[in-house]
Amino acid sequence: STQSTWAYSKFEDDVWNYVAFDGFTSTCYDNVKSFDILYEWGNNTLLVIRPEDPNNPRCCGINIASFSAFPKEKEILFPLGMQLRLHKFYEMTKKEVADYLKIDLDENVNNEEEQDKVVVVEAISVDGFWRFSTELYRDDGDTQLVEELIRHRMDSGQELDLMNGISALGNLYLNQSRYEKAEVEFKKVLQMRKSKLGDMHSDTITTLNSLASLYSLQGRYEESEPLFNTAIDFWKKTLGENHPNTVGTMNDLAMLYSQMGRYEEADPIYYKAYEIRKSILGDDHPHTITSILCLAHLYSRQGRYDESEPLYMKAIELYQNKLGDNHPETIMARNTLANLYSEMGKYQEAEKIYKNVIELYISKLGEDHNDTLMAKSNMAQLYLDQGKYKESEVLFQRVLDQYTSQIGEDHPSTITTMNNLAGCYLSQQKYVEATALYERALNLRKSKLGEDHPDTVTSINNMAGLYYELGQYQEAEPLYVKALEMTRKKFGDNHPNTLMSLNNLASVYWKLQKINEAETLYHESVNLYKSKLGDNNPATLKAKGNLAVFYFENNKLNESENLLKEIIHHGKEMNNSDTEAYMNQLALLFEKQERFEEAGELYEDSLTIIKNKYGENDPLTQQCIQDIANFYEDQIVFYQTKNGENHPNTLRAVHNRALLFLKQNQIEQAIAVFLRVVKKREEVLGVDHLDTIESKYYLGQAYNQNQQYNLCEEQMKEVLKVRSAILGKDHPDTVEVVKLVTTLNEKTKRNQFKKEENK
Repeated sequence: STQSTWAYSKFEDDVWNYVAFDGFTSTCYDNVKSFDILYEWGNNTLLVIRPEDPNNPRCCGINIASFSAFPKEKEILFPLGMQLRLHKFYEMTKKEVADYLKIDLDENVNNEEEQDKVVVVEAISVDGFWRFSTELYRDDGDTQLVEELIRHRMDSGQELDLMNGISALGNLYLNQSRYEKAEVEFKKVLQMRKSKLGDMHSDTITTLNSLASLYSLQGRYEESEPLFNTAIDFWKKTLGENHPNTVGTMNDLAMLYSQMGRYEEADPIYYKAYEIRKSILGDDHPHTITSILCLAHLYSRQGRYDESEPLYMKAIELYQNKLGDNHPETIMARNTLANLYSEMGKYQEAEKIYKNVIELYISKLGEDHNDTLMAKSNMAQLYLDQGKYKESEVLFQRVLDQYTSQIGEDHPSTITTMNNLAGCYLSQQKYVEATALYERALNLRKSKLGEDHPDTVTSINNMAGLYYELGQYQEAEPLYVKALEMTRKKFGDNHPNTLMSLNNLASVYWKLQKINEAETLYHESVNLYKSKLGDNNPATLKAKGNLAVFYFENNKLNESENLLKEIIHHGKEMNNSDTEAYMNQLALLFEKQERFEEAGELYEDSLTIIKNKYGENDPLTQQCIQDIANFYEDQIVFYQTKNGENHPNTLRAVHNRALLFLKQNQIEQAIAVFLRVVKKREEVLGVDHLDTIESKYYLGQAYNQNQQYNLCEEQMKEVLKVRSAILGKDHPDTVEVVKLVTTLNEKTKRNQFKKEENK
């Protein structure tokens, strides 16, 4: 029969090499010799496939399929499911090939063409059906086809095929997040393999490993851990510590520890796996790069961003060099880097990468592929974090609709998106919509994952948070208590989820006027965060921030100030995304104490951070500018009422308002206010007072920006005269004015020259 397709190719572990040729034609099948010939005259290439096991006819043949990095269609000869291991190359003439095949050459082939060389490729047919079936689902998502292939193979009547088939179905259901069905299949095949092969057979241990992975995804960590350890011990004894099976299971165990918040245990295992893979496979092997990404993700969870970012960058570079810019693994690595930037508050960098990732996924996989939807969901979350609620809502809704139609409402990815959209509604105070989605997500997680799954606990926390936002603290309290009890039971006292629950419960106690209980929990949370993650970790800083706000609201201003200063200092060092919020909180504290100068400086510093992060025209930046303007206006009113409009403090407030106009590039308003301040300060403080000179200096700066250079020069000469006399010629403030006057002289000369030329 003629089958013009691609031969299935796969390159894995630097051990198995498979070959692919376009347009081969199956010309003969000889049961005696047990080989299949795929032949294409036009390419002058002959592919000879021999079975790995001559006694097993199923091992003769190849699964012909269209296969690429982003496959869209496949033609499956499903009874075969074979893969090829390259054996050797050599040359023959067309005449020799014809004699070998015992076929007549085409009558159009002349004597000269009979001597044309043909490349002969010999390959060994390997039974790769079970691996292939899993990869087919992963790449195409065609679960119905894969399940049909598996069940067809299971009907062979061979016991080995039956056990392999049950195991493959378990993996298929696991990939579909159909955890209950996966568990049934895994337990069934585990019992069969123990009975037929023994407890310590490699296939039995492989099943244990699969079951451990399932339990990990279900949040059944206490059941998962001993299974991983049993598998690791077996692989070490039978294959050695450096074998891929051993290292792979070590990596799985480290991932489990990371999920459990046992970062100190995960770190050395991840690193050991990386070292082994690097030494044996090389720095740019896919498994080595996977280990690099695992370490990067672990460091990210610990808030060790300075260590995490270069690892992500390294992984991307290795993938680019090995696989190219647009390979799915390269795109995936970029996506994880964008996740890190989003977590760090580097929103512009994150958004740029997310957009590129989405474009690539759409072009390669299409709008509806799972990877495309995942990237879109990440972008929607980024919009939410930036306060771009409309963009976030539209994108979350689109992703939710696509997930619901493709994988169903009860799939974990669908529920997570539902939960995220509810959070977006809550941020917009759309409480009715948020309530409906949060309740739906909670009910689905209870039925799908169980009452005590971490995702279910997250939904309980979210419902409590909704009640908190609505001011329904009595309803929020029992849910927060329940969430804390469940996280403590599953993870222990030191897990990040437990610590978050402590903070949440403290907040609701505070609102219920249970002040002592709230303060105790806030302190416990801070101490646990410090011991678990370190003093400068973002989560620790956030816990300290909650305590600082608690102190502020309960009029413990000294304690609040000291804690906020500590948070801001560490936050700036760590480039923490919440630093500006704590600066604003401290500024509020200073306002409360009538320390307006210090408050204004903090507001200005906070505005600078926000400008750099979001840009000049971002709504949040503009809102901050308006807030500072309001602060200065309130300050002016306060001092006018308290001290009168000519008091130095009142004039300082007016000066600050003019300075804000100047920074906002509202030059005309700045000049008008500065002129008023200069006049008042001259009357109240005197012409040579440094505060008067300060206002004249900024008035000159405003003239300079307005290109009124003569007026600027006039002001600056007065400033220079006074500063030289009072501060000295070498004082930095005096030197700064000297430089400016020199520049102004040059500008004046150029302008005068242009005027004369024009005449």
